[in-house]
Amino acid sequence: MKILTIGCGYIGSVLVRHLSERIPSAEIAVSDENREAIMKAISSIGRGNVKPLQLNIHDYDRLVKVAEDFDILVGLAPGRLGYKTVEAAIDAGVNMVDLSYMQEDPMTLND
Repeated sequence: MKILTIGCGYIGSVLVRHLSERIPSAEIAVSDENREAIMKAISSIGRGNVKPLQLNIHDYDRLVKVAEDFDILVGLAPGRLGYKTVEAAIDAGVNMVDLSYMQEDPMTLND
């Protein structure tokens, strides 16, 4: 299973640690636009199945293209960016779990 996490703040780091321990066969990519934040998160997790992926989620086309290579996307970005990541997961044909609050109603994307 290939898992892409979007955002690597405190909650993201805790979740990635948990996933990497509970699903050791999973390949987990930790993404953020800040490479230093990614590397700090990965070094604190210290697991071989967790890899860095620098990704600017404002680049929608790249986000969709990258997401296509994963089985599941986990949204951990700030709420103002959450809706776009949900749209990208739909366009990529990837299942998603989103943990961010967003003002928009994501159910409007349910067709």
